[in-house]
Amino acid sequence: MQRYCDGACDGARATATPKLGKNMGGGQCIQVLPAVLVAKLRAPLVIRSLAQTLEELAANSIDARGTRVEIEVDITALSLTVVDDGCGIPQASFAAVAGRHCTSKLQDQKHWESGIATLGFKGEALASIAEVSVLQLTSKAAGAFETHVKLLKGGKVIKQGLASEQRQKSGTVVCVKDFLFNQPVKRRHFTQTG
Repeated sequence: MQRYCDGACDGARATATPKLGKNMGGGQCIQVLPAVLVAKLRAPLVIRSLAQTLEELAANSIDARGTRVEIEVDITALSLTVVDDGCGIPQASFAAVAGRHCTSKLQDQKHWESGIATLGFKGEALASIAEVSVLQLTSKAAGAFETHVKLLKGGKVIKQGLASEQRQKSGTVVCVKDFLFNQPVKRRHFTQTG
């Protein structure tokens, strides 16, 4: 199993509130799930609407222990932004974030069998959203000094590194723009039916 972490996220997990459950994803490293576990999860997530996108991103904010989640939706531009004050994404995890089957919420087969206490866990949502939009993730991990950014379009990384604007506190900003840009028939149907 490939892990993307330098230990920066371990401190955030240790200070988390216990009432959220021991298997919450907030503060843990993002890692690629083992093939045997991916086979058990089977069906990939297919993002079909802006509402579904919003639901997935809000679930990520809650799983990251966000206590304040701000949402902005622009239906006419087919875009949305979700801002949270959660534990953020450690810099070492940015290589994996928005990759298929990359998650901080499920570590291994044993964790799967013991039960999942998060709203999402398959590592599919961000990858699926990135495939059909321009996706920008900006995040500062708890205890970190720097804010990092990753920009993807059609599932391909366009930019990754230090953000030009630094966040004061930990948390993540996810911007989805030009939803369904690469699926013109679905986009036209979506804009006609709303």
